Amino acid sequence: MTQPIRRDFFTDRNGGTRIEIFDELSDTAKAALYAFFRRTGAPHLMDEVVLPLFCDGDSQIFAAVRDRPWPPWGLGARNIVAVLQTHLVSDGCWGLSPVHVADEDLTNVGLCAALYKEALETLAVDPGAEVHYLIGEDSRLADLAMRRVGFERTEDVFLTEAARYLTYRAPANELLVSLGLAGTDTIDVIAGAIDDDVYERNAAFHGTVYLGSRAEWVVDRVSVASEIARLVRGGHYNKPASVPTGTGRFERDAIAEVAQGVREFLTEAEQDELLAYVLGRESEFSP
Repeated sequence: MTQPIRRDFFTDRNGGTRIEIFDELSDTAKAALYAFFRRTGAPHLMDEVVLPLFCDGDSQIFAAVRDRPWPPWGLGARNIVAVLQTHLVSDGCWGLSPVHVADEDLTNVGLCAALYKEALETLAVDPGAEVHYLIGEDSRLADLAMRRVGFERTEDVFLTEAARYLTYRAPANELLVSLGLAGTDTIDVIAGAIDDDVYERNAAFHGTVYLGSRAEWVVDRVSVASEIARLVRGGHYNKPASVPTGTGRFERDAIAEVAQGVREFLTEAEQDELLAYVLGRESEFSP
C-alpha cells in the first residue's frame, strides 16, 4: 500500500523531476552535464572524472532531470539537478560516486535517495552485485554511517600519498533493503512519501558520503586526505609486492629481503663461500 505523500520543502520542486540513465552521451547530454557541474562549483569533474570513467566502459550516469516545458528537446532542454555515476571496479563489484547536487538541493533527501535507489536497482539485476566504498582507515563518521546500513569493512587496502584506505562492501540488493528503498516507488521517494526513519537513514548516509568525499574534488592537491576516496578499476585488488591479496597489510619477509641483498652485493663465488661459512656454524646461531 502506497504511503500518503508527506509534503516537505522540496515536494513541489521535485514534482516535475524524472530520472534518466545514460549508457552513451550525445552532445546535448554532455552540454547539460557540463552546465550542471558548473552550477555545483566543480566544473572540472566532467573532464577529470566523469568522462574518463565513462569512456573506460562499464559505467553509467544516473541523472535527475527537469525538462523544459516547450520544446522538450534540443540544446538546453534538459535541466540536470542531480548526478550519480557507477563504474565497474572488478567482476560484480561497483564503485558509486556521491550523489552530486547543487547547493540548493544539498538537503533534498528525497531526490538523492531516489537517484541512489535507481542505481541500486539497476546493479541488483545481478544478484551477486556489490557496492564498494573506500573509507579512511581511522575514519569514525564514515565508518559508522557505512556499518549502520549494512556495509562490511574488509582489509583490502588502497594507498594514496595522503592516506591509507580500506574497502567497505555491501550487496546491492541488501543495501536497497537496509536503506528502506526496496519495494517503494521512485516517484514516492522523490515526493517524500517515506517515513521519518527511512528519511533520516538516507539523509545520514548521503550527507556523509557527499561531505566525506568533497575534499577529493574541491581541493586541488593530491596530498590532501579525503575521508572517502574514489575507487579505481581494480585498484584495491592489485597490491604492491609482499601484500597478500585480501589482507591489505604490508608484511615483510626478512629472509627474502636479506637473500635479495646478498644476491645484489656479492658475486656467485662469494655467495657460495658465505653459505658454506654459515652452514658450518649453524649450531652457534641463536634467535
